[in-house]
This record gives sequence, C-alpha cells and structure tokens, in this order.
Amino acid sequence: MHLGVEKHTGTIFDGMNNPDMPVRPQPPVSQCHLILAEADWTKMPEGLHQNPHRWVFREDSFDPVTRIRRGRVYQSYGNAQPDSVVVYRDPSDAVLGREVHPTSHTRVQMFRYVAATALLVVPNKAYGMPFVVGSGQGVSIYTIVQIESLLTGDVMVTLKQRSALGVIPELNEAAVVEGSLKAVRLAIERAVNSALRETAVSVVDQCRNADLPPPAVPAMRKSGLKVT
Repeated sequence: MHLGVEKHTGTIFDGMNNPDMPVRPQPPVSQCHLILAEADWTKMPEGLHQNPHRWVFREDSFDPVTRIRRGRVYQSYGNAQPDSVVVYRDPSDAVLGREVHPTSHTRVQMFRYVAATALLVVPNKAYGMPFVVGSGQGVSIYTIVQIESLLTGDVMVTLKQRSALGVIPELNEAAVVEGSLKAVRLAIERAVNSALRETAVSVVDQCRNADLPPPAVPAMRKSGLKVT
C-alpha cells in the first residue's frame, strides 16, 4: 500500500500501486522514529519539508483510557521527494477504474511512501522498543507492543504511550535506587490506569497500597510524586 502527502495542501492520498486516491476523512499523519540505540534519541524527525525521507505514522485509532494507539507505518518511496503522481480528481464510483484522462485525473507533487517493511526485520520485531511519533519539539514516546502485516501489505503497529497524560508528574528514573525501578513503574502504572478508569477513591487506594520496597519511596518523592 502506498501513501502520499500532497506538497502544497497536505492532502493525504493512498492506493495499492500508487497513492492516487484522496483519503476521506483525512487521517492524522506524523513523522515517526524507531529507537534502536541510545544515539537514536538525538536523531528525532525535524519535519516533512526538512527531511521527507523519514518514516511516517498514519493513525487509525487511539484510546486515551488504555493509552493504546494503533496505526500504519510507512517508509520513503524512492529517492525523489516530492514526486509527481497522477491522481483522481474525484474518487467517486463513476470514475474509479477509468483510464487516465484530463477530465478525471490530474498530476500533483507529493511526498510518497510505502509500507515500512523494514520494521518487520528489526530484531524481535521491535517489541518493547521505544517509538517516537511527531517531529521537532512536539513528540510523544510510545512502546511497541505488537506489529502486524495486513492483507494490503501495510505494516500495522500497536503502541502503548509511556506518558501518564498529565495524571502524575513524569518519573525521574535516574533517581530511583537500583533494583527498585520495576516496582516503581508497576505502582505508577496501576495508579495511572486507576485514574483513567475508576473513581477517586480507587486512585487513593492504589497509591496507598503501592507495594514498594523502602528505597523506592524517597526516589518517587524526589521525582515529584507524592508518596505517603
């Protein structure tokens, strides 16, 4: 499956062999970046026009309660960006399948992408690896929990957002005593999930009942988390 982003308007196109069909409704599309090594944190996407050869993420769904985001990942198609592509003027049933003709087709400049099959050959299918969506100063960090190859050839990824969506401050993991990080993460995860799904009383109970080793508590306080 191919994806195209029109150079001047940002209109999204897709198609099996060419990105010649405008997508309705228009989906959210962002640049994205897989973190394979520590050095990759310094190589964040800068924007479509600054570097059009970066991977892009097309969102299909997002659940703020579970913090699960699903979408398709594409890699740059060829070396020429943008590229000239013939597209349908009107993707109605009356014109679908017609041969290229000035009355039904037009040529546009677009940034062109194809399914990111490179993601399928990453060791261990990239499970558990950090995955960045966005560019410049506006990025979100996720963890890859699943990768699927669809019938259309698209590569679908399921992501779990690392951020607590403002429910609690971000944890300063460097301040956590060695050996306590796993317990701290689990306690925070339970508290955040409770805040998004349950009542205030349940949130208080989760925080009170956090089964943390003693060294972990000062570290959480140092991170800005209130622990009693």
